[in-house]
Amino acid sequence: MMRRLLACLARDLKVQYRARYVLTALLALVVWAAAMRMVSEAGAYVMAPAFLFLNTFLLSFSLGLRQATSEKHTGVLAALDASPLRPHEYLAARAVSLTLIAGAQNLALAIAGGKQIASYMALLGGVCSESILLSLFAFLVTAYTRPGNVVLARIVASGMLLVPPLLPFFGYAPGSWLILHPLQGPLVLLQGAFFRLPGTTVAMSLAGSAAWAMLLLAACRPAMGRVRREGC
Repeated sequence: MMRRLLACLARDLKVQYRARYVLTALLALVVWAAAMRMVSEAGAYVMAPAFLFLNTFLLSFSLGLRQATSEKHTGVLAALDASPLRPHEYLAARAVSLTLIAGAQNLALAIAGGKQIASYMALLGGVCSESILLSLFAFLVTAYTRPGNVVLARIVASGMLLVPPLLPFFGYAPGSWLILHPLQGPLVLLQGAFFRLPGTTVAMSLAGSAAWAMLLLAACRPAMGRVRREGC
């Protein structure tokens, strides 16, 4: 199993490199770092986590959608039936590959942004948990989207994933009812990267993200079967 997983991970990283995902990450790093340096220390508590949150969304969800859509249309996903690779191994490799890019780039961004980092553990925990969840969401959106509804589905999915946790974060809406939103935990962790949080809050955020990851993995299994049937 480990050998298959590592082989799939190496393939994913090679595909992402050839598709210029690394170049995209470097360009985003320059833009976000310049924007973060313009934020005052007083506003860093709110703006710096939001920048990292949006940046991770770009690297994990947007690029994850692009790769999954390409593999769906070229028959790569349907061809998994003829390979020894298991569905959960394919999904795990995809999540890890996107998380490696997002983790390294966001760490560099946090440093280049010139803001004081309170906890590197919270920073990496927030980025990694958000990236894993978004990579799985990207696969689900790709699997259940019909060819004529691609643009609409991406807009709706992006809005549902981004807007609810950010509205209360910026004080535009009460946020108590959003505690179960899948990206609420990662956003709280990113906030803890610049303002130290209680250990219980960090633990609950990590546990919530892990629970959502398990639920999404379970939902991805029938989605994988759907994509394979469509490719036959």
